[in-house]
Amino acid sequence: MQKYIMKIYLKIPHDKAWIIRREFVRSMEYVIDKIFDEDVDNVYNQYIELTHDEQKQVIAGCIEILPTIIRNERIQYKMKELNFIDIFRKLTNFNDNVDVCLIKIIPYLIQLYPEEEEYFLNLMEKSCDSIEEIMRNTVNIIFKQVFDLAHNKNILLNIFEKLANDQSAGIKSEMRRYICDVLSLDPGRFSELFRNLV
Repeated sequence: MQKYIMKIYLKIPHDKAWIIRREFVRSMEYVIDKIFDEDVDNVYNQYIELTHDEQKQVIAGCIEILPTIIRNERIQYKMKELNFIDIFRKLTNFNDNVDVCLIKIIPYLIQLYPEEEEYFLNLMEKSCDSIEEIMRNTVNIIFKQVFDLAHNKNILLNIFEKLANDQSAGIKSEMRRYICDVLSLDPGRFSELFRNLV
């Protein structure tokens, strides 16, 4: 029965109506954990095709679902195997502003592509300058995860310093909890950082 359902399900991405194609992407949240291993390849390949869709709303749906599907280990394996980083680069250039959902998945991507760490950290640092508080707060939320994974101390220090002096009191106080961790990266900058935080 599941094979029959999957046969129908995999036809949806080719529907002429873009709303239907977008709903296929949204449905992945509920489907990906329930399908057989052999079907993961097909669903993932259809997803990748839809990241190139002619309708921006479909591409936006692909971005929106990423923080959910990337938690699935089988999807992570496919992302690594099929070089998802190229798709990620394309999606980060989809709009003038990087989507919050793309920032949310950076901790996963650093583990999948450690050689691209600087690229991911630069995206985070750029997002610290966003006028949108939700974007800056997203960087704040993932900072500790990224801090524990990354090795580029200069960019990490820059991210910390920007958000520890953020105009939002909430972001500012959240980031300052990490001061001891951050100062361990470069004790020589203790005085400078401390003065800037007072």
